[in-house]
Amino acid sequence: MVKSNGRFLIDAAFILERAHKTFFGAPLLTGEGRDHTFSFGCLRDFLRLRRKLGITAGVLLIGKEADSVTSRQNVDDLIAILKELNIPHVYSPLNSGLDLVNRIPPPFSYIVTADKRFLQFCADDLIVVLPRDAGQAGWDWMSSETVRTVLSIAPQNVPTYLALTAPSSGDLTSKQAIRLVELYGNVGSIYENLAQVASVQIRNALRERESRVRQCYAESLAERTMGAVLCNAQNDCLNDLDTANNRQVLEKDGFHSLLDLLSNVADARPDLSTSAPGSESYHAVADRKGLIAVESLIRASKLCSIDTESDDKDPRQGTLLGVSFSVKEGEAWFVPLIESDLKGLKKDEVLGALRRILSSDVDFIGHNIKYDCLLLRRSGIPIKEVFFDTMLAAYDCHGDWPFFNLPYVTKRLLGKEIESYSDLVDEGSSFLDVPFREMVNHGCQDADMTFRLYRVLFAQLEEGEITRQFLKETMGLLHRLAKLEFDGIAVDVGGIDKIKQRFVEQGSRLRSEICRMVGKVFDCESEQELSEILREVPSLRGYIGPRKVTLSTLEQLAITEPVVRLVVEFKRVRRKVLRLESISGAARDRKIYPLFNQIRSRTGLVATNGPSLFDIEGPRELKSCIDARVRDLFVDTRRALAKLAQLTRDHVLLRARATKFKADPVISKHPWIQELDYHDLLISQAVGQSDAVLSRRFLVERSKIAAMRHDLERRYQTMFQWLNDFRRMTRTRGYAANGNLRKYIDGLKSSDVARRGQALDYAVRWLIRC
Repeated sequence: MVKSNGRFLIDAAFILERAHKTFFGAPLLTGEGRDHTFSFGCLRDFLRLRRKLGITAGVLLIGKEADSVTSRQNVDDLIAILKELNIPHVYSPLNSGLDLVNRIPPPFSYIVTADKRFLQFCADDLIVVLPRDAGQAGWDWMSSETVRTVLSIAPQNVPTYLALTAPSSGDLTSKQAIRLVELYGNVGSIYENLAQVASVQIRNALRERESRVRQCYAESLAERTMGAVLCNAQNDCLNDLDTANNRQVLEKDGFHSLLDLLSNVADARPDLSTSAPGSESYHAVADRKGLIAVESLIRASKLCSIDTESDDKDPRQGTLLGVSFSVKEGEAWFVPLIESDLKGLKKDEVLGALRRILSSDVDFIGHNIKYDCLLLRRSGIPIKEVFFDTMLAAYDCHGDWPFFNLPYVTKRLLGKEIESYSDLVDEGSSFLDVPFREMVNHGCQDADMTFRLYRVLFAQLEEGEITRQFLKETMGLLHRLAKLEFDGIAVDVGGIDKIKQRFVEQGSRLRSEICRMVGKVFDCESEQELSEILREVPSLRGYIGPRKVTLSTLEQLAITEPVVRLVVEFKRVRRKVLRLESISGAARDRKIYPLFNQIRSRTGLVATNGPSLFDIEGPRELKSCIDARVRDLFVDTRRALAKLAQLTRDHVLLRARATKFKADPVISKHPWIQELDYHDLLISQAVGQSDAVLSRRFLVERSKIAAMRHDLERRYQTMFQWLNDFRRMTRTRGYAANGNLRKYIDGLKSSDVARRGQALDYAVRWLIRC
């Protein structure tokens, strides 16, 4: 509580330092053979400070810091004039201003200082007043509550915080330091629990700098003073300075400009606007009473958004740190699962409440809720009713946005800027390394924004007449994939290794042939050696520069250069080998546990990572080794061509497929096609791939590709005409349609010809799942 007529302690260190830097020892005011410039500067700044802050009573503290910023003679001169002016002060050259606080008899209401170490004294009835940083006018009035709000720590933890963040010692970020204080307390306790610090980077930094951290911590603690203290503080009134004696003293020393500053001032009127209030709508639920209330609130609701926080971006590896809920726009609750953040609760009690909440009949929504499902289920908390995913809804409504993460979608649809995970957590760190309040606010923010997005996106689904499609098809697939992520997918590791071995042998033959053609044995997988070898090929001089040779460049050269063609084939084979190795290497007990992605492809195909499963070339060989439950998710050009034949009713195509294209005149006219996958070639042209792309992909001259395109379009005229009509209708309607199903792609409405053309290609691929 701020008091009028409050008593001030003024740490003079920053006043002395400012005066010394301002005049740099220049003798601007001299008299009686003495230089009074420094004393003038100190008095001027003190009297201005008294007027600005409304100081009517107080004591000036001058400790040993004075000797580090100016000469002892300057300090002695200042002490002498303070005595002459009867300005209350305490001087001790053996003790710091920080330590002198313990020698001033209470009570006092304010400490004015530029030293943040004084924040440890903040209390309900004691405010520390700090000048703002350079370039910012005014003062920060820091109460104990303000310290907790602004720094997210209690005043008594300030020495630890400063020791951890000081560049000369810990050099941790503010967030990292606050979290360590929250978890372990002071420096001593932090080092006692160093092995438990989650971040290896932070742990190593603290271990390497232990002596400096401990020294800085000791220097930040206020200690008892030692030695004699010269005190002139019996009367602490600072509102009776305008006396005849004081005017005479100032005039004697030539301080005429300070006479007006002697007049009395008004009481202190501190500006507490610098306090950074926390969000009243975002709450941490860390005690039993709060947990019971939140559980009752959610279970009484029909709809609830959810967001989980963990210490890893991978839900297969992460530890559940807490769960956020929102049942109303602008309000959210975060339930932590870290023992040190709970008050009178055990983790098992919180898990029990979460199980009851998530097993209720409430419809739960989330942004990428599949992540939350897996993380929660690994903790033994399945979600009974997974109703809606705002990330997938945004994808179904807009199709080709560059991103579908929560900050991007929130900005596009709500016009709000929100912080992402990477904004809060540094590389190599996690939420265990940031202040608890930041994790609370982030989790609640995500749950709140998800709840708000639901209303907007549901309306967009309704407007696009795809609500039923989204809930049945998109969310149905999400449920299926979520189950597969937890249960795993059976794989025949032996079968995969056999396929891999065939590719390994093929790669060895290609490597031998390449070395024979260039007349030298070298490492074909080394980019540097490959570039050096290719520069020695006479026909390639001028094409291979000093920079890294890209695969795209090699594919273009491979069309006419036999040795480069072999290099490209070798690289493609090696890529297959590496992907097959990643699949078999990820297997545990003959199962893999990939993460599925429904939005990576702009055409509605499912992708995976850890390992990549469906985007490997030659999927027909791999499908037989993979769990039958996911074989339909593989890209299959034969299936796609069958779909096209069914849709277009092209009788020529139907007959050709029935005979497996054995009598296709296009193949007879272009014999080079026999070496390729004809289904793949025909589908590639059908979905709109350009001659340049087809040339690089199949390593065929562009003129041959153009001639083949012409003949294919003539032979399968009905199919290509149907596709042209489909594209035209898709552009007119603004969405692709297949029966009752629709695919919305924002690029269809773009004035950018290239983007619109790409969107039309996406539409065709969506249609035939290719």
